[in-house]
Amino acid sequence: MSGKRKLAIIMITTHGNLDPLDDKINHDGEITVRKINATSHGVCNWTSPEGLNEMIGQRMNRYIENNKKEEEKDCIRRGISYNPDNILCLQGTDKQQQRQIQNFSESLRTYMPTIDDVHKDTTNFIVKTAKGKPVKLESFDEEYYGDEDLHKYIQYLPESYQLEPKWEKYHEYYDKIYTIIRSELVGEEVSAIDNTMFFLGDKRLPQLPLPGLPIGRITRGFEKGDDITFNLSEILEKLKELGYTDTIIIDLSCNAGFDPRSARRLLSRSKVEARSKKLRKGGKRKSKKSKRRSKRTRKHRKK
Repeated sequence: MSGKRKLAIIMITTHGNLDPLDDKINHDGEITVRKINATSHGVCNWTSPEGLNEMIGQRMNRYIENNKKEEEKDCIRRGISYNPDNILCLQGTDKQQQRQIQNFSESLRTYMPTIDDVHKDTTNFIVKTAKGKPVKLESFDEEYYGDEDLHKYIQYLPESYQLEPKWEKYHEYYDKIYTIIRSELVGEEVSAIDNTMFFLGDKRLPQLPLPGLPIGRITRGFEKGDDITFNLSEILEKLKELGYTDTIIIDLSCNAGFDPRSARRLLSRSKVEARSKKLRKGGKRKSKKSKRRSKRTRKHRKK
């Protein structure tokens, strides 16, 4: 690929499910994907609308804006036209631009845990508990202490916010199912950042114009209609239609199974795949749409 790359940084805050009974599908390689996952396969994430407002609406936005200012200065110094939608001052050969995007994805992966208060509180709980010190898990009400999903979240916290290896052609992935629950779009505690998907750093495109996805504030005043479901492959297709060559996806949704058994399968497969560094290649397989009903998969911490 020659010329300038076009980068989309996507933040996802919907509910999320993986189905281990579905075949994985092969990435076509037409868009370069780097994906940051808040949790490992089979594990739920824990968030709240007000927490996301502070985490993304304030801290992440400041991070992106400060980065854009520095990147623009760098472009000016080099006499290069700066495209703020890319966030980065992409320059040089295709390989050099790829390296810039890779470095930024690594910096985002490092930064995300520092602004996630639930992650930080739980990390502190794990460290102090290991040292035999009495400590309270501040981010959660006691009613959740017996929740199996919370125990998994704690157990697999060291594997959170992992950056997947860059997706090359034939990279196999689960066609993750994302769900927007309409009942969560209304009410006093609703956040415009919660239960949706949007571009970071592009004020002209605050939300992805994917068919069926709620666009604009007006949709958050209505609870009528079915929940909105779409797949990871559909997101990638829409990005390609919009002319993007690269994307960094920051996925805060759960990687939950549809039931405890499928969650165990996902965790078991993740362990096996982590031990194997072999790339499996082959023809593109047709993805299967799950007909199962999505369960509630993004847990809410206490206010």
